[in-house]
Amino acid sequence: MTDSQFEYGPISRGIYLALIPAIALTLFFSWEIFGYYLLLLLFLGIGLKPLLLKTGIHALFQHTTESAYERLHKKHAEKLHLEVERKIRDNKYRGGYRKDSRLPKNW
Repeated sequence: MTDSQFEYGPISRGIYLALIPAIALTLFFSWEIFGYYLLLLLFLGIGLKPLLLKTGIHALFQHTTESAYERLHKKHAEKLHLEVERKIRDNKYRGGYRKDSRLPKNW
């Protein structure tokens, strides 16, 4: 799996970007936590993506969500498929019926 197949979403990026200015708050309120907080941000910024790719957690999550999506939308997809088949069949037989010219007008 290449790195280009895995990208952080907008919510996770937003949370990470919101944690960066919180460095000043952490430094102001608690010196003891400051080092651990920096290590957490470094891990989230640099180490989390390779960890998820190496352990296969990302692939497992993708497979699980994709199969759940398919199960939820299976009936809808079948319904759309039947509608398309009916339209094709109707267009095939539409106009194929011709009245005999020898019959009366309102036959």
